[in-house]
Amino acid sequence: MATKDISDMSIKTEFHTGPVTAVSILKGHVLAGIGGSVHVYETEKREQVALQYVLPCRNIHGIIRDLTENVFCAYGEKCFRIFSTSADPEIRVDCQDEAVVLEDWILDVRFMEEPESQQCEQLAVAVAHNVILLWDITSRTLLHRVDCVEKCILYCAHFINTSWSNLVLAAGTVFNQVIVWSPHGARNNQEQREVIHRLKGHQGVIFSIDYNPKTSILASVSDDRTIRLWKLTFPSNSLDPSISDWCEMESRSLLTLYGHSARVWDIELLADIFVSVGEDATCIVWDYAGNILHKFKGHKGKSIWSLACDKSGKFVVTGGGDASIRMWLLDDADHHQEAPQLSLSLPSHLQGEKDDFARSIAMCGMDIVLIMTNGGCLLRYSVSSRTWTCLYQDALFSSYTVMAVYPSNTLVAIGNITGTVKVFDVGTCALCSGGQIFEGKVFGLTWVDTGHMLTTGPQGMMYILSAPSLAKTACLTLPVCKQRWASAGVLCAALGVLVCGDRGGTVHCYHINPGDQATATLPASSFAKIHGKAGVTDVCYHGNTVYTSGRDGQYRQWDVTDRELTLRSSHRVMKGMDWIDRLHVTADDTLVYGFHSSCFTLWSVTQNLRLMDVECGGGHRAWDCRLRGGTARFVYLKTKHILVCDTACRSRQVILKGSLHGRELCDVRHITTSRGRHGNAVHVLATCSEDTTVQLVSISSHRGISNLTVHHTLQGHLSTVKTLAVSCSTKGQGQLQDHEKIIFSGGGRAQIQVWKVKVNPTNETKGIIPEESDQELITNVKDATRESNFPSGDKSHISQSNGLTPGVRQISDTPCSYEHLSSVFLCGERHRGCRSASGGQSDPETRVMCLTALCLREVSDDYPDTLHVVGAACSDALVRIFGYDEKQKSLTLLQQSSYHDNCVLKVSHIIHQSHPRSRVMLLSAATEGQIAFWDISHICQTYAETRSPCDTDSHQTHIPKQEVDEEQYGEHLEYQPSNESCDSERTSFHPSSAEDRDKTCVGHKSGSFLKPDSGQRVYSRRETLKTLEESVQVAMMPVATVKCHQSGINALHVFCLGDERYLIASGGDDNCLTVTCVHVTAAGDEMGVHVEGCWKNAHAHAAQITGVWVLSDQLVVSASIDQRVCVWELSDAGTQHFKMVACRYVHFSDISNIDVWQERSVVYLFLCGEGLTVLHIDTEEM
Repeated sequence: MATKDISDMSIKTEFHTGPVTAVSILKGHVLAGIGGSVHVYETEKREQVALQYVLPCRNIHGIIRDLTENVFCAYGEKCFRIFSTSADPEIRVDCQDEAVVLEDWILDVRFMEEPESQQCEQLAVAVAHNVILLWDITSRTLLHRVDCVEKCILYCAHFINTSWSNLVLAAGTVFNQVIVWSPHGARNNQEQREVIHRLKGHQGVIFSIDYNPKTSILASVSDDRTIRLWKLTFPSNSLDPSISDWCEMESRSLLTLYGHSARVWDIELLADIFVSVGEDATCIVWDYAGNILHKFKGHKGKSIWSLACDKSGKFVVTGGGDASIRMWLLDDADHHQEAPQLSLSLPSHLQGEKDDFARSIAMCGMDIVLIMTNGGCLLRYSVSSRTWTCLYQDALFSSYTVMAVYPSNTLVAIGNITGTVKVFDVGTCALCSGGQIFEGKVFGLTWVDTGHMLTTGPQGMMYILSAPSLAKTACLTLPVCKQRWASAGVLCAALGVLVCGDRGGTVHCYHINPGDQATATLPASSFAKIHGKAGVTDVCYHGNTVYTSGRDGQYRQWDVTDRELTLRSSHRVMKGMDWIDRLHVTADDTLVYGFHSSCFTLWSVTQNLRLMDVECGGGHRAWDCRLRGGTARFVYLKTKHILVCDTACRSRQVILKGSLHGRELCDVRHITTSRGRHGNAVHVLATCSEDTTVQLVSISSHRGISNLTVHHTLQGHLSTVKTLAVSCSTKGQGQLQDHEKIIFSGGGRAQIQVWKVKVNPTNETKGIIPEESDQELITNVKDATRESNFPSGDKSHISQSNGLTPGVRQISDTPCSYEHLSSVFLCGERHRGCRSASGGQSDPETRVMCLTALCLREVSDDYPDTLHVVGAACSDALVRIFGYDEKQKSLTLLQQSSYHDNCVLKVSHIIHQSHPRSRVMLLSAATEGQIAFWDISHICQTYAETRSPCDTDSHQTHIPKQEVDEEQYGEHLEYQPSNESCDSERTSFHPSSAEDRDKTCVGHKSGSFLKPDSGQRVYSRRETLKTLEESVQVAMMPVATVKCHQSGINALHVFCLGDERYLIASGGDDNCLTVTCVHVTAAGDEMGVHVEGCWKNAHAHAAQITGVWVLSDQLVVSASIDQRVCVWELSDAGTQHFKMVACRYVHFSDISNIDVWQERSVVYLFLCGEGLTVLHIDTEEM
């Protein structure tokens, strides 16, 4: 080992985010405590403008302002520090002196106002054992220490008054009481102050107290989920009672309020209202009568930790456990207030029959309501003028009519039971065209763009009709199903496809060839029942993405590439909203229209906020809704009545700082790092969490302030996402791609998800997005989406996947994009090969504890470039090895072993370079403290050999044979068993027979790693499955084991030294850090592992180690839940001991994992847990 002196190494914090534990308001700015730093945000620009590290090695729990409004005290744990703000010209935070460390946990501080000087030079501090300290800020000396006779531990404290002579403390005890005492009250013989008053009633500990001197109301919140208001009465009735008044004070309980579904953390009283926040991540605004005025739900996950209110009552600011800061507006009195509902009755002279009633309704703009009556009348009602007009009346349209209005024009189409379709211009009240389209009933009628409709008739026959002429443009056929009609669709003319959904919940993709009306076109691909059995409710297209929604409570995003529809992601809006009826996608937000229980709900995805709620009775009714500015008009039918309701739906929420995950982070993985326009590093990361999501984020700095942006939230896991693994993608081009990665995510419920992440092109001089090129391309996209007529003549445009000019590279406004590839379960529910070696099923509650992945092309250029091998550590004591085919999108179990008797915690891998071929070794670590070495080279080779050319070249994924309804799909289907892609089954239609395709596949050798003269065998599909299943049955044993720890191993990393030697670092539950040097040998089919040396520090950390990384042959990084990150130097092999060369405190608890990226001498450490931190080490400073 080298002996270079590195004792001067330092670790710097590049970025930190986590729970927002303190907020304060200052003249158009919000000060937030995150970790030990004060972040300053400008409310008007909604951006961070300043940052100052205030409390080293501690988290800020409160920020208190003095009366001069520019001096603050930040406190947390046992420490406080004074700082000031100034604006010349930009706001700046300056710390005064050093932090002061006290004897006990600080619960509240208050600047004291001295009558002589009117300046705040003294600070009162309340600590956890019911003691008040008075500090002189200038001299940094303790002036007074006052003890209370009640010495129990406090959970909260609140100072009343700003004068030391009249100071009173209200404290919440562990015995569920609020005790009131003063440093100037009566004292006992030990100089301890007596309790003035006790407030009893809570059934849990007290978490927060506030007092309003103008109303003499004291409020307390508790573990029992209640808010209690107490009215205090003083003998003098003074607004500024003296200590003697406090001693004779009487109290009575005003209100006991239940509004939160979990513990209540904080409360603040204002003149006319008060605000509370709690563990349910809800902010509630109350009046003093106990009524809930507003209930704000925007924070994700659990807990709003901090609260600050504007004293004028215009807004409140909350900081959450999701790392976000949100401002809620209160100044608009009629905000979110529903106007009285207008009930419409059909005029008697316009009724088509006696006792006629409305069957369906729709809106044309904000003013016009269209009503189709049971008697066959199409009526037009103007809300502004309150006038009725009959557009059309025909007995042939009585009893049954389908009606469709396109939101952006004035045309309405109606169809009846005889197959007739008519189009009207609502503006002119004129019939534009009409005719009989089908020989039978019109089952479905929906607009697919501004100039085309999709109609469905008997036997699943569909026509695309031009509007208003009703000329047939294309003829299509739906596969057989019980409810065989299209319920929604969108025409992407520039891409040459129609995407539609049927009433059975299936999404179909049709290839549209202009002018081809001779034969009915079948769908090119179908995703059977992907939206459940209740049907697809909406299909729309925005920004090169297709969106679908259904009554399964989910909306999905799809990509269209080379006229093929690929599922990208699935999203749930909120718990209980299982009926989504419509989507409205814009560049800034996605609005979801649906039903939550019996209420119509409008939800903002971007703001994570419910914009409006109307009690209407539920979703089984005709309805329509339109937005204009901040007003929504909702029209619906209820008990044959037409009701019109206007609601203000402008968001009260202003997001000052965006959220990360709603729960603790479990893993972080570095995807790539590029240079921004100012030369700064831009890190793209993947994170996963207990909130069941994976997020793609980027961290970049501007003017010395680092910011995190969440670009995508990947959903699909049913439980906690415990681990991530990243493998390079080849895109089928034979070369590993730096800008495409395959991400494997695993966690609870025995589930593994597979994603492809593409990092968009960067520009060294202009940043991530070249501005001029981006504007030009976006213009082309908009032009393509506005195209409503089919092109004529040359059909070559249909082969272009994105509708852009050929040869022009599309650049996104985000640094990364993703595609969801596969979703599998270890228990065998959706994974054909997932059987245990004994033939039994895995436990569906198995947790995937750790994953490691590699692309086989990294092992050898002879292997297929689309195959990956994944190792999994599982809680059921099994080590599993999977093969993933990037083209087939299938995950196959290759081997598993039950060698470990206990939960397997970690896995890693080694690509061992040896002659004549490289070998692959898997490392596993379990709770018994051993590291096992597995030679999986033969498994990788077998998997590669069994992937025949016909497998790896196929682009289609098919419904498993046993799940296909032959009556539904007829002779057009071709069955092949395969794994399920994502959470749906996909059906592909081919004109060629299975026999012809098999002949083609067998004869095709291009793209295969097997050469014609190699003498190696090409396996058929049936032989492939048999070979893999036989491989699972063979017992797998480790090559060697090394005992490194007394108990579980939570961290594992391998570093190659060269010359067949490796450093293996591990950290465990025993607080021990171990680095083992091993020599790996390979002779023929045998591999050996020999331990050459071992470095061990049994007391490296004060708690279990959860992350390790070997930086070089002499540097190792370790991280622990003791909130420390340490850099260790390895001594020479003779002495074998560690030397700590650097250490850094991390401001969040429970560090769960680390990842490292090195660029020359610069090392970036990414740590996750209750937050996310990026640390920086420059080894040139050594």
